[in-house]
Amino acid sequence: AWCVDDAGRIPLAETLDLARHRLRTVEPGPGSVVVDPVVPTVAITGTNGKTTTTRLTAALARACGHRVAWNATDGVHAADDGGHVLLEEGDWAGFNGAARVMGVDGLEVAVVESARGGMLRRGMGVSAVDVGVVTNVTADHLGDMGIHTLEDLAQLKATVVRAVRPDGWAVLNGTDPRVRAMAQESAGGVCLFAADPGTVLPLGPHGRAVVVEDGTIMLHEMDHDPVPLVALEAVPITMAGLSAHNVANALAAAAAAWCLGLDTAGIATGLQTFLPDGAANPGRMNPYVTDDVLVIADVAHNEDSLVALCDVGRGLVAPGSRLHVIAGTMGDRHPDIIRDIGRIAASRGDTVTFAQKDSYLRGRDPEELAGLLREGAAAGGVPDAVVHPDELTALDAVLARTGTGDVVCFAVHVNQADITSLMHQRGARPADGVDVRRWAGIAASQETTR
Repeated sequence: AWCVDDAGRIPLAETLDLARHRLRTVEPGPGSVVVDPVVPTVAITGTNGKTTTTRLTAALARACGHRVAWNATDGVHAADDGGHVLLEEGDWAGFNGAARVMGVDGLEVAVVESARGGMLRRGMGVSAVDVGVVTNVTADHLGDMGIHTLEDLAQLKATVVRAVRPDGWAVLNGTDPRVRAMAQESAGGVCLFAADPGTVLPLGPHGRAVVVEDGTIMLHEMDHDPVPLVALEAVPITMAGLSAHNVANALAAAAAAWCLGLDTAGIATGLQTFLPDGAANPGRMNPYVTDDVLVIADVAHNEDSLVALCDVGRGLVAPGSRLHVIAGTMGDRHPDIIRDIGRIAASRGDTVTFAQKDSYLRGRDPEELAGLLREGAAAGGVPDAVVHPDELTALDAVLARTGTGDVVCFAVHVNQADITSLMHQRGARPADGVDVRRWAGIAASQETTR
């Protein structure tokens, strides 16, 4: 066997010997430290919804009066009645983030986001947890780092469940069969969550469930009467109940807080005060309003999240108005996935626009990426989709042709951090729960008059 480089053909054995020699000369870095938590700890994983569920669970702990710290894709944070502090900036959803959380002064509750890549490289960073949450398992990053199938991915995500203490709880998506099957790997109790109570009730052997019944989030436990928690429409991140995935995230966070033993009144307060804005949940279904247009900004990093974004947007479009979709994706996605992003955007929107994301090309030629998106759009019924050079140019172009009652679904990646100021420059302000319910009511009038 031979290895070919700039020096020509070198025997593979010689190349390996050289690599081993180089490794021996490198100074070892600090060793991995797995922390044994001494405070109530929640670990959260899944394909979609990890970060929102992490942030919301932390918010519920804070609403119950605790000093809480959490790590997520936007940093390491701590919060209590005195305010919220960003301790470390950047993507800390992994091993190092967990360790940093556990070192926060005065910590009372820890919430750890456990991402796929971090678990594969170094593990969870904690030896055990009181509550392990799995939001879902869907196709994303398959073929990367030895994870080739959904079954492989589910086995990895189940790491969080296997870390649950015997007196703890696994909080599992009751509508996802791969996640629900993880119940058998929990040493503790199992709490299922599902918007449709028929999928998880009657309780059977798993002990607890958090569901939606008659528009209210309900807590079910064996040998206890059901406990009403809060009306779903009063939970802002659900976008008046239209955002199915954020309904699931709210149920998961409520279940995690409940299983952690937090006060149910505080949990209800936290659900009602956690806003879908750039402060509490940046990059995740953030609505902005002008006088006559609603813009929803979301990272929408894969097919499922783009579908979810478009579904919410469609549910808020006023009668006779249009849904505009601005999409794009990362260059390291499989060509079929890139095409599918284009197809979904074209088939779900009344107009479709693409934005190049040069800092996310990851080795792919920008023209090739644009071509794959256009191919997908053509399959979705739009053969002449426009690809703009960046997100801001795409947004300006779309806003220039919107009309009263239109909704713009904006899949934003590059400008995610400064989206609030960006929208302010374009005459928009963050929408609150009242705004969203008003738009939902106007859109619903379209359904009732058909």
